Amino acid sequence: MNKRFAALVHYVIHTVDDPKRLGLTRLNKIMHYVDRYSFRKYGKPLTMESYVKRKNGPVPATIMKTIEQLRANDLIAAQKRNYITYDRWDLLSLKAPNVSAFTDEQLRIVDEITEDISNDFSANEISELSHDLIW
Repeated sequence: MNKRFAALVHYVIHTVDDPKRLGLTRLNKIMHYVDRYSFRKYGKPLTMESYVKRKNGPVPATIMKTIEQLRANDLIAAQKRNYITYDRWDLLSLKAPNVSAFTDEQLRIVDEITEDISNDFSANEISELSHDLIW
């Protein structure tokens, strides 16, 4: 497991205080935009995670395995809920994440992207935005 990626997933889940403002789609997009921004600014992705092409845009290759591992370690709670036209994952941090591998500047970037996506976009809106020329 990519420990750096897992730590950042846990951190994002921890920073969003309302599970209804996150979900799996927004989490996927936050991770994608964090890595994309980091790559443009620093020449390498922050998480070193691989992404796969999916119908609704890029998805971290190990996101489900990472969520299951965080859950198995009692760091997060994750519950899949069935809605009329889609499944929704409610994600909640149970313990503070270990972010010692990240600088304050890196966490500030993650915080800004997380805040923008979790507060300003629906899951559908942010999925549409991730369908661009590079993907």
